[in-house]
Amino acid sequence: MKNLSKLFLGLVLIIMASSFQQPIQNSTYAAYLSGSMQLWERSIAQAQQQYESSKSNEARFDLAMTMYGGMSATMKDQDEDFFDQYVDDAMDHLDELIDQDFRVADCKAIQSGIYGFKIAYSPWKGMFLGPKSNSTIEDAMEENPNSPIVQKLYGNSKLFTPETWGGDKEEAVKAYEKAVLLYKNQEGSDNDWMFLDTYAWLGQAYQAINKKDKAKETYLASLEIEKDFNWVNYVLLPQVSK
Repeated sequence: MKNLSKLFLGLVLIIMASSFQQPIQNSTYAAYLSGSMQLWERSIAQAQQQYESSKSNEARFDLAMTMYGGMSATMKDQDEDFFDQYVDDAMDHLDELIDQDFRVADCKAIQSGIYGFKIAYSPWKGMFLGPKSNSTIEDAMEENPNSPIVQKLYGNSKLFTPETWGGDKEEAVKAYEKAVLLYKNQEGSDNDWMFLDTYAWLGQAYQAINKKDKAKETYLASLEIEKDFNWVNYVLLPQVSK
């Protein structure tokens, strides 16, 4: 009887986790498309509530990922106050997940990306955070090179890191291309904001190596997934079409 009770409880927790995850993914997708910091804040609050309800590692990862998405969105308008509001909590959640041996490669990849954001806000930190970001993403790649999150953020690292410090735009293109393929083969990617973001940065990486036709092709492919991808519609595609 005790074993049956444990099994029932386990099934309930799995059902609860899956029922929470889909609305979180929907809300972060909407926030990403709109670029609204208010929607990102609501998504983070929703993810926080989900985590407080279940205390599961999956919910904690969703919360950290949602915080990362919100922090990424601050890059557009340099909203450092929003960034500072969540950066420490996000890193703490990721550290705890790594300690729990939960999605270690993805957690390290996200941490590497957060180090990159810190450098963007305070370039003088690049001297010590740059190597830390690079070593963290390399660890993630070694841990799980078949994760789309890892490949996407490895692409970011290679694209934004100066060549003298290990940056390589050709390697960025390869990583983004692999991430796109991995996302395509992953269930539930159709409303995953990171999938769209990978297309956007793959296009920009093509532009960086003077492959405008490939960039345009990539942007058009992203619009087949999401016709209301306004960053592509009104910014990236017009830029490459000039």
